[in-house]
Amino acid sequence: MLTLVCQHAASVETTVGAIRWDGWFEDNPWQRNLDPEQWHYRLPFFAEKDRDNGVCVVDNSDDVMAREIAFARAGGIDYWAFCYYHPESWPEADRYNHGWKRYLAANKAVLGRQWRRDALSAWHQMILPAG
Repeated sequence: MLTLVCQHAASVETTVGAIRWDGWFEDNPWQRNLDPEQWHYRLPFFAEKDRDNGVCVVDNSDDVMAREIAFARAGGIDYWAFCYYHPESWPEADRYNHGWKRYLAANKAVLGRQWRRDALSAWHQMILPAG
């Protein structure tokens, strides 16, 4: 019996996902939380320090998204879960969707993969493979 259980477990493919937080848009208020030197070790790879020791944390380039996808693949991430903010929820709510939009654009332009949308139904745009 144990042998059957172990064989079954070895044959089941496990998927690993990560929840994205995409608040690093232009002029975001969150980057100020990382200004103190004690938090600089937590800066993402695309962050920049200014001469006053403040930081700019904005991930709005194609290169940043391509590198994030590559890092996710290399780290064994199968998908990202995106939070979706309805554009009419509050003024400027759609700014928080920039990572999701950029990911979709990168996959159409760079990866060219067709995702399993039939199984994901309406959620196919919220939870997508990381690469």
